[in-house]
Amino acid sequence: MLIYDLATNPTITVDIDTDETVVNISTWEIADDGSRSAVPLSVSVATQYAGNLGRWDWHVSFTTRPVTLTRLYETLFSGVTYGQKISIKWQWQEDLSNYKGVVYIDTTGAGVPLSSNIPYTGCDFRPVSNIADAKIIAARINTKKFFIKGNVTLAASFAGYELEGIGSKELNVVTLGSQNVLASVFRNMNITGTSGGQLFYSYECWMNNITGLNCHAESVKFDGAFVMAMGGEFKCAGCTQQGFTPVTFDMSVVSGVGIVDANGLFVFSNLTNALGAIAVSGTHISTLMATITAGTVFMGGRGKAINLGTPTSYTMYVGPDDNYDVLLSGHVATGTAGKKLGDIPVNPLLTTDSRLDNLALIKTETDKLQNLLGLSNENLRIYNQVYDANNNMTSASARVYPTAADLNADINVIAEYLVTATFAGNNCTLYKAVKI
Repeated sequence: MLIYDLATNPTITVDIDTDETVVNISTWEIADDGSRSAVPLSVSVATQYAGNLGRWDWHVSFTTRPVTLTRLYETLFSGVTYGQKISIKWQWQEDLSNYKGVVYIDTTGAGVPLSSNIPYTGCDFRPVSNIADAKIIAARINTKKFFIKGNVTLAASFAGYELEGIGSKELNVVTLGSQNVLASVFRNMNITGTSGGQLFYSYECWMNNITGLNCHAESVKFDGAFVMAMGGEFKCAGCTQQGFTPVTFDMSVVSGVGIVDANGLFVFSNLTNALGAIAVSGTHISTLMATITAGTVFMGGRGKAINLGTPTSYTMYVGPDDNYDVLLSGHVATGTAGKKLGDIPVNPLLTTDSRLDNLALIKTETDKLQNLLGLSNENLRIYNQVYDANNNMTSASARVYPTAADLNADINVIAEYLVTATFAGNNCTLYKAVKI
């Protein structure tokens, strides 16, 4: 329950005569912004006569609108009853449903501090100006959800909170401030700074230059240098490098990095413990520095790895787009997209695996198809015929051309054959077509 005193005591002046006992104060309705009426709890009234001091006791009716003050009795003495001033101070209770379960923060100048004592500070229509006051308001309305516009630095524990931003890399930065962010969720903002090392979650955020990293993330854009937390892990699905320099991961403490659907340049260093692990897949180029002397490393997808280190275990899964211009010996993962070409059945027209890389030989074999088409009378020319006494053709020359135009012009001959035939009477007993 939030109970406020108005920042200033509004003073109204009413003209009454000696017989008037009810003061109507419709000129000053109790409301915070003209639309959200508060629930009045109490009111204190002091009176002063023109030129004389006196005091009336009043009964306040909150059940009527406008609010009325009824004069009960006068103390001290009677005096002039005109120009009387009534000074009123209200207390009232907020309608917590206006907060909608979220505290709104704006550090760009539009927010107000809690000390301003303005009703509904922290609502969407009146954001609070700092995150420390936001935590106080959140405790009052029983929520851990924040919507942040502007930059903030955590100065106290933020375990189990949910923080959402406006998605600007430069104008929506949350600096972790070495605080405990265990199980907190960050959405649509830029996260940076030093974490307390506890596991947190990041969705559709920018992330850059974080020390003590221990995070599960999705759809993240990141750049800069990351130093892993002791026992921490960075699991990310759909992460893209930003900027012009590779993203670096310092794994000098026992930790693990697993990035699925990675896109960018990544550098890993200082992995010296056998319990550490690195796994990256996607469209990436990852470099393992010489300081990687232990741990388990998996590289795959359509990525490439430059291994300058000596991890305990190293496995490279090669994607289909990496089969080009790679030696057969480089395809070591049988049964995967990077299956060894030597395991694929060889064309029976070829006799050795080496012919797979011999384009000239493959062209020679495919050119035979054109010869077959010619010998089946496609673009075939027969000339220099010789006949016997029975008018049987005993010999001739034949040429095969790639097109009919080449045939008519007698150019671009694919092949030439000498055709011979032997006859017994009118019966052919032998026919030959020998390529010249």
